[in-house]
Amino acid sequence: MASAARTTGVVYERRRPEKTTLYEMVLPDGYCAAQRLLGPSALWLGPAGTVTPLHYDTSNILFGQVYGRKRYRMIAPFETSLFEGARAMYAGRDPEQGPMDPVLVKDVVLDPGEALFIPVGWWHHVRALDVSISLGINSFPFSNNFDWYRPGNVV
Repeated sequence: MASAARTTGVVYERRRPEKTTLYEMVLPDGYCAAQRLLGPSALWLGPAGTVTPLHYDTSNILFGQVYGRKRYRMIAPFETSLFEGARAMYAGRDPEQGPMDPVLVKDVVLDPGEALFIPVGWWHHVRALDVSISLGINSFPFSNNFDWYRPGNVV
């Protein structure tokens, strides 16, 4: 691993639509609502070793890897033991710090040009294996706000 440092990824939200990479992207018809693309979508930039801790989201997300590689550690939402010690949507456990037994963890490495769909509620831990650029898109044409889904909302 490139770095033992625990850093959080940086997300750049779209503030100036005319200057964004999203205007250069071609997405298949019917998968994204173009009129909502700029609001809930994000461009993630980070050095090798950047980590987003184990968490779940309250919307479906399509991650597209533009540059570099990222490892996603995926855990199904029915793994309720992750709620123990959770703070809001962040788990109290780290899949890089010892075994996660009995929790089943699936590793997925995204290379440039690949995409990963993460359904609402799925736990995921992300590590940039290289300098990395990713797009997180959740502007689907169907309702995608599941803000009510907060089973680990322990503060």
